[in-house]
Amino acid sequence: MIRRCALVVSLLCAAPLAAQPVEFDPADFGKVILAPKQSAGGGGLTFEQAFGDYQNEPILTYGENSLPRRLGRPVGRLDVLYDNGKTGVCTAFIVDAQHILTNNHCIPGVGGAGVEAAQFVAGFVDGAQARGAEKFQVSTSPVETSVPLDYSVLRVFGDPSARFGKVDLAVEAPEDAELLWIIGHPQGQAQHISREGCAADDPAVSPEGKLVHSCDTLGGNSGSPVFRITDRKVVALHHAGDNRTGYNFAIPMARILAESAVLKAAVPVAPVPKAPQVDARCEAMLEAAPDYGCAGYETFLETCEAHPLAAMVSRHAERVCELEAAEDARRLAAVPEEKAPGAPAGAKPPVEETARDDAPPADPDAPAPVHPAVEIVDLDALSRDELEDWARKTARDIEEVLDDTGWARADAINAKILTEMFAEAMDENPLAAPARAAVAPHVAKILEIHAKVEEIYGARDLEDKRILARVRGDLAVIREGTEAAARKSAADLLAKLQLYKTERDRLSPLATEAKEQREAAMKAVSATLIEPDPGALAGLQFVMRERTTFFTEDELDDSSALDVAYHFLPAPDGHVAYLWCEEGNSKCQGFVQRDGFKFVAADYSASVLEPGKGATAADILNDRAASKVETTEETGGPFYPMRNGKRMTWTEKWDWDTDPEPEAIYRMSLVQRCCEIYATSNSGRRLVWEIEYTFETDNLQASYTDWFDPGLGWVISSRGRQVQTGTSKGERSRSINKTLRRVISRPD
Repeated sequence: MIRRCALVVSLLCAAPLAAQPVEFDPADFGKVILAPKQSAGGGGLTFEQAFGDYQNEPILTYGENSLPRRLGRPVGRLDVLYDNGKTGVCTAFIVDAQHILTNNHCIPGVGGAGVEAAQFVAGFVDGAQARGAEKFQVSTSPVETSVPLDYSVLRVFGDPSARFGKVDLAVEAPEDAELLWIIGHPQGQAQHISREGCAADDPAVSPEGKLVHSCDTLGGNSGSPVFRITDRKVVALHHAGDNRTGYNFAIPMARILAESAVLKAAVPVAPVPKAPQVDARCEAMLEAAPDYGCAGYETFLETCEAHPLAAMVSRHAERVCELEAAEDARRLAAVPEEKAPGAPAGAKPPVEETARDDAPPADPDAPAPVHPAVEIVDLDALSRDELEDWARKTARDIEEVLDDTGWARADAINAKILTEMFAEAMDENPLAAPARAAVAPHVAKILEIHAKVEEIYGARDLEDKRILARVRGDLAVIREGTEAAARKSAADLLAKLQLYKTERDRLSPLATEAKEQREAAMKAVSATLIEPDPGALAGLQFVMRERTTFFTEDELDDSSALDVAYHFLPAPDGHVAYLWCEEGNSKCQGFVQRDGFKFVAADYSASVLEPGKGATAADILNDRAASKVETTEETGGPFYPMRNGKRMTWTEKWDWDTDPEPEAIYRMSLVQRCCEIYATSNSGRRLVWEIEYTFETDNLQASYTDWFDPGLGWVISSRGRQVQTGTSKGERSRSINKTLRRVISRPD
């Protein structure tokens, strides 16, 4: 949500700029993987801020050729050694073959300390390994720097742009509420992106000239580029946050470009030719006239008769107005005529279209179709002020109608796309033959509905943007034009409202029917999918990559990434047994589950469990050191057959030793949702179930969404969050773990 910043301005004026970049062990300088020591900075204005639920995510979760990864290639980590023995980690980004841009408080730094050494680390995207990263030496003396604008242009040696490219800098100021991305190296970690809830405030720029934004950042994000997503250009240089107000701040690139000769050369701006000395208001009206169509040109000509281009514009305006009038007449002719309430019944117009031979006979007792009443307005009876008020309300009504129409069309398109994807996914699933037959009639109906929707929508030659531009043109004429012109524009406005209401009322029922058919298709899939045989898992192996981010009291502690191999073992009917092995570790943990997700036993000793040694479920169940689980209070089961909306609950009592009392009691809940499409790089689209899975104890709450592949009989992706509360040094503490799992190699 974009928040107003009236209060922020007064707080910001008095807040001290007292903070430093994240520190690391000086002995680690020159390494790619660092262990940050702390996030420096006191109260008030600091050089980073994360607010609410931290949403900065590893960029490695995106594909190699995805837009976030491509935008992030010129972005790297800046490691600094200061003369006073301090260290600092910031972010910088490549602007040309010889220069990078970062904050002044990173280099030369705050407090008067000199810089002993600095390096730029590009390509560091995987926190578990340094492979792919490259280090470049950086000059310790800025080429350009500014304390008020908190920027420094640094000389970098070795041309990192040859491999990693460079960013595009925006010369325009940030726009109010525009969507943003920030890419950087929080806490010196591998590259992260702040995307969720990341946007400029409204207004975007504070009175002090800073971009106010809601993107989550942490120490180490200083010097990060702020991308606007509309054109992928860097619109600002991130530099600070206020932990009292929950806002972050960046320096607009337009302000930096105004001072920086180096950056100006990197973004050559063509000189603007001098315009003739004419009325600035008329120039603005002429420039905007094409967006407003006929009304725009007429308003310009009425106001700016003396403009040197008035004669030429007049000839062009005549042609534009003729075309718009013809188009409006054609559209109004297609609108069914509505009778005013109480009007006498007239003769029915002749039917132009011949009746279909296969049409069913009319039912004389059937209720007449209900059409929304067309607004009856006596525009001539309204005063000029009343006419303006009515016009503003009507313009809002037209915008709402167009919005409803757009959503109706989107519903039909989404239904078509989803059913086509389901059909494709089922084609690749050998267990889905009955489901294909069940869903086929719904798919055919949705395709028919979509064709009707596109036919109705295709009859409209104008996009919403052009329609609203014409509406704004009508409003301008009603507000500023002559009396006759205002009355004519008001009539045009009323005609537009009637036209697009009719269009919406034709589309809305079709969209509703498309959604109903999509839901029926989902129900058919859920009811007819053949369930997998869990025994078929035995002998299979696949690898999942697990990435976990750790927080304490909402502050980032650490993050980790590891690859885990799952080796499935022979197990009794209705059970699944597997070894959970970290890559590179020959000893594994063993687990036995029954009925989908219910644990029976877990071997934490890893005493005899090695892949390929013939281990079975019995080995885990008979291991005296293994934890045994008692399942009670079961409702809603069993897991198979899977059904959409099925809810299961149970309680697990875990014993980790010989004590008869349970060590932990977990209250479990599971809901099955059918169905989703999951795309894999080596398996195409897969039809999967969404499993909402939660468990809790007295001090732990966890929620996961698992994507379960019925063709495999196991989870292929998972996203979850655990929140644990406890006591540390006599004080209550709260820790959060966020985990993302996905299969990176699997059998087909």
